[in-house]
Amino acid sequence: MIDLVLETLIFIFPSYVANATPLIATKLLNKQTPIDRGKLFIDNRRILGNGKTIEGSLTGIAMGTLCSIILQYLQLHSFRGGVIMSIGAILGDLLGSFIKRRLNIPRGKPLPILDQLSFLLTAEAMYWLLIGSLPMYILLISVVITLILHPLSNVIAYILGLKQVPW
Repeated sequence: MIDLVLETLIFIFPSYVANATPLIATKLLNKQTPIDRGKLFIDNRRILGNGKTIEGSLTGIAMGTLCSIILQYLQLHSFRGGVIMSIGAILGDLLGSFIKRRLNIPRGKPLPILDQLSFLLTAEAMYWLLIGSLPMYILLISVVITLILHPLSNVIAYILGLKQVPW
């Protein structure tokens, strides 16, 4: 069982890196350009909001890609698969924000399950579409791991002052 968990962690690691990096990057960079540039959707709400930035998204994909290079060098992951997982994680996070804006949930307010899984499931769906199917145990273990690690990492980021809220 430990081998399956470790295999799953390695597989999802590029998406985790890509998902976590924007938070750190936006703290380090002075410039934060919202992806939606302040534009409204047809429901007169922001498309994504100020929290989703060009700089954060590009940095997330870049760091997820760097992670993929390292994992491929160590023969633990394919470069292509890791890059797809990184892009998928960012797109999944953006999708989650888009859905939250449609539901009129303000930036920083939680939407359990969506907040924890949108980045992961989108990354895995892109992998499945562009590379090939995933073993069911990877899907199940990754969801369980993420439902534990994502809230824990948010609390740690809050304690470190990287996030304004612990979720």
